[in-house]
Amino acid sequence: MEAGETKEIFVSEEVITANSITYLQILDDGQELRIYLNGKLISRPEQPETNHVFTDERLATATGVGIAMFEANSDLYLQNFEAHPRTVFLPSLDLGLPWWREGTDIVIQDDFQVGQGDLAGKTTQLGDRVWQKTIGKGVFKIQSGIALIDASVEHPNPGRTAYTVAWDNPLADVSVTILPPGKERGQGEKGRAGLIFWQDRDNYIIINTWLDDFYAGESISCFFRLDGFEEIYDAVWSNIGQAIAFGQPYSLRVVFDGNNYTVQVNEQTVLYRALTDVYPWADALNINRLGIVANWEWGDDTGSGFSNFMVSK
Repeated sequence: MEAGETKEIFVSEEVITANSITYLQILDDGQELRIYLNGKLISRPEQPETNHVFTDERLATATGVGIAMFEANSDLYLQNFEAHPRTVFLPSLDLGLPWWREGTDIVIQDDFQVGQGDLAGKTTQLGDRVWQKTIGKGVFKIQSGIALIDASVEHPNPGRTAYTVAWDNPLADVSVTILPPGKERGQGEKGRAGLIFWQDRDNYIIINTWLDDFYAGESISCFFRLDGFEEIYDAVWSNIGQAIAFGQPYSLRVVFDGNNYTVQVNEQTVLYRALTDVYPWADALNINRLGIVANWEWGDDTGSGFSNFMVSK
């Protein structure tokens, strides 16, 4: 209505019956107007099939909203009136920088050049730490400078397997180069290699990569076992696009202080969290051991390899 004259903008062909509830919604952003009746977008009469928007800025600065009845009707009742602002201004929010710490002293290093066969029992090149199979039935074998997960498409790694070394510092900055199995998609290969931070059998965290034919992208996944409890659907993951590929080595780095952790792939930060983000009741872990892992994540690893393992504090 303008200067006392009304103009018909929208027309609905829907029949509104007596003793029924009708839902009306109007969306007006100051430039465009849309009307929904019982969830259906109403058309303008000149183009009923396609024209659902009325463009008009004359009331762009108007601030009033309410209810009007143009003829008396004692049988009409109105319920559940709501009005929402076009714009909501948020205060300045300083969320701070992502958590990040960095080790300064290299304590452990292993290039897996020495020895053959099962990694268990071997000593690291730097730090004199002895590798131990801490979880699982799978086998990691040293082979030409790589700790290779002894698996294939036909015989994948049998569930979660982890090899670790002793650690005694509250901060661990761990990096490793991972060589995913296969050479390209379509070969049935699965990459589930990663790193593990271990307090005891009932308390540890795993950060592994997920590489599979099932989906064209890849991800970094975090699995938690706390106080003997683990729920796979509580896993935290981050899609990393196509940052890694079958048969192409990449670097995985995790810095963990028992609660906070940051994950980098090829020196790019892709995920950061805290245990208390997932479980607010959780206590910080004591990092008693750490190492490399083949995890189960909707499938088992088919032969990833590890090299250039390094830990700083």
